[in-house]
Amino acid sequence: MSSAFKAAVDTEFAAITEKAGISVAVYTNDNLWTYATGEANVGVPMTTGTPLFISSMSKTFLSAIILKQIED
Repeated sequence: MSSAFKAAVDTEFAAITEKAGISVAVYTNDNLWTYATGEANVGVPMTTGTPLFISSMSKTFLSAIILKQIED
């Protein structure tokens, strides 16, 4: 499953023309899948341990929490 997860991320990442790096984490069924690819900076590879600013990503988390509360 880990190789399929990495392949899916690589396929999507390869399709993007303007890119730097991406770090992905998915938690499901008591499994945590993590993967990173690309560059964090010029010549610096992206890793799952690379610190990232949360910036606008918090909107995604907040909207998921709000929708879950509405659903319940």
